[in-house]
Amino acid sequence: MRLTILVILALFFSCKSRDSIPEGVLGTQKMEKVMTDMLMSESFAESYLLLDTTKKRDEWFTGELNKVLAIQDVTQDQFRKSLNYYKTRPDLFKVIIDTINARALRNRDRVYDMKEKKRLKMD
Repeated sequence: MRLTILVILALFFSCKSRDSIPEGVLGTQKMEKVMTDMLMSESFAESYLLLDTTKKRDEWFTGELNKVLAIQDVTQDQFRKSLNYYKTRPDLFKVIIDTINARALRNRDRVYDMKEKKRLKMD
């Protein structure tokens, strides 16, 4: 009887929810926000700021990424740990990437729609 109870307790405490995120790992929504800001920062740099070839690309990106982490109140260790975790969970990582992509497409459509409305008003 004791062995049965011990086995049941061991199974109960050893079973974790597959969807629970470990301690120290950013949640999916926070990770999405951090990655969105990082992608936007990188895109901005590629488009505008790095036209000056005297700037060292890697140093500049590192500085910008550190700014994004500071704005989002995330440490480098938290981000690395979270990124490594989501790399092992492609099901969750895909949701994050798809959400970022969908938001970017909606924003792009909204910007183009605003430009079109302004153009029509001027005609």
